[in-house]
Amino acid sequence: MMTTSHFSRELLPPARSFYEREFGGKLSRPRRGWAMGRCPFHQSKSGKSFSVNIETGGFCCFGCGVKGGDVLAFLRQ
Repeated sequence: MMTTSHFSRELLPPARSFYEREFGGKLSRPRRGWAMGRCPFHQSKSGKSFSVNIETGGFCCFGCGVKGGDVLAFLRQ
């Protein structure tokens, strides 16, 4: 017997705690909801090319161009 289950975004961890855990607390102090850190997808000289929105989970790297809308998209990258 097969059962179908539906994915629920409400079960995702809060963005702030997720990114703090992923980056070992090495994010800048949030400014307008966004914090900066070292991009986990490429070698960054400055260490501040990666931005994460600690409220929505969105992220964007100004160095390599990777981006997504939530923590699930981050994990899929």
